[in-house]
Amino acid sequence: MAFSSQTFSIPYVAGINESSGDVNVNPYLAPYAQNINTTYGVLETARGYKEYIAEPIPDKPTRVYLFTDVNTVDGTRRRHVIVTTKDTVYVWDEALKAWNTLMTGALSGEWGFITYQKEDNVILIMGNGKDNVKVWDGDADALSDLEGVPSKGRFFTLHYERVWMCGDPEMPNSVFYSRQFDPNDWTGDQENPSAGGGQVDLPTFESGGFITGIYTTSNEIIVMKEGTAIRIYGTSPSSYTAYEVTGGIGTKAERAIIPHGGSQYFITRHGLGVQSGSAVSMLNDRAMPSVFDNNYYKGMDRLINLAYQTTACGTRFDNKLWFAVPLGEAVENDTIIEYDPSRETLMLHRGLNVIDFARCDQEDDYVLFVGNNLGSTYKVYAYGVGFSYDGAAQKCVWESPWQDMGDKGRRKIIRQVRLYGDIHKVDSTMDTRQSVKVTVETDRGQFTRRFSPFAFRPSPQSFRCGLRLSGERFRVIVESGGNSYFRVGGGVELEVDQE
Repeated sequence: MAFSSQTFSIPYVAGINESSGDVNVNPYLAPYAQNINTTYGVLETARGYKEYIAEPIPDKPTRVYLFTDVNTVDGTRRRHVIVTTKDTVYVWDEALKAWNTLMTGALSGEWGFITYQKEDNVILIMGNGKDNVKVWDGDADALSDLEGVPSKGRFFTLHYERVWMCGDPEMPNSVFYSRQFDPNDWTGDQENPSAGGGQVDLPTFESGGFITGIYTTSNEIIVMKEGTAIRIYGTSPSSYTAYEVTGGIGTKAERAIIPHGGSQYFITRHGLGVQSGSAVSMLNDRAMPSVFDNNYYKGMDRLINLAYQTTACGTRFDNKLWFAVPLGEAVENDTIIEYDPSRETLMLHRGLNVIDFARCDQEDDYVLFVGNNLGSTYKVYAYGVGFSYDGAAQKCVWESPWQDMGDKGRRKIIRQVRLYGDIHKVDSTMDTRQSVKVTVETDRGQFTRRFSPFAFRPSPQSFRCGLRLSGERFRVIVESGGNSYFRVGGGVELEVDQE
């Protein structure tokens, strides 16, 4: 009997889409995957992480911030890691290898930050809504009160050379702005109103709730609330006008609002939302209903924990948006939802405890976060491109959707599976369980092969093995061991014989 041979391939991969179950017309979207990096369409183990500061944080952290200032003597740029706890503010002293205390006795550990630069002077402005707004220049031994500020606040942004602030619980619907080029003067100017400071009183909406953030978008100010968003537009105090954005969507997760590309992305109990222009809308939450939709998924291990959704945090890193959320019964963020706005793809990362992200610079190849991932104490960790090979690897898995092999009236036999890329060890400890496992499954059986990693990073090469599986449809599952890394840049191919 004559056989004809053909090749089925999954040339590249994208993100997760659960909307079609495990049968998907698009072979590039996985019905299930975690801790996978799919940038440029490759199938790759997620980035590693490691300790950035070995010294434990003295108490459980609440926020982390990366403050960059300029030394006024020699002009060098200095980066300071600021960590807050429920009542203390610390800064890491690299010379002394110790946490220095900048403030104790704070009434709240939920701080907001903004870096302000005027000529060569760079300062850090921070507030928690209960204590006086603070300022630090990078050299002082302690925080000091920001002079001239009219109220307490915890949310800050810059707009037309002014510092904007809100979040005073005693004035919950007031937004304040400073004079241009002067964060120490918030008073009005009768002779030149366009240069003066002042406040904008927001209209109160029954479903709006409390303010959860303030950001600058193009030439407007966006104030996020629990149940809505408000735009403040105008070029000077005399023309400032506030009105509600259409859509009726807000967020309770104040630390998980991420500006990107002229829009604000945020997380809600129903999925990811985006404010763009005069409207707020939801992204395609159908792509990941097992995280957001109780009607789709009844288990407790993957649905977002609504009782602790305010702990969610986010950042922009590697041209993607990262949202850390608590799933199941977790009371701290144990899962990262990665959203790539350029490709509109989603990915889950699990196994990381993230209490807060530091907002990183666009050119940074790592992002800082605080958690307790490599021990029982809380530390500052770095996750990113620069630590892909020497950091702690994460267990990852990627499952393709079921794909028909066509012509159901004829018998098909899979003869060979091929991958092209890198497989190697992260460190010297390895056993066979930590190799890369590739499973080919049909409706009539399955075949599993473990490819052993190399002790060094090799150049890309072809990994292949023979097998014999009959069936009418197939899927491929690729899993890493706990201490191995792979990067499949040429996709997955199956050689199939057909009668």
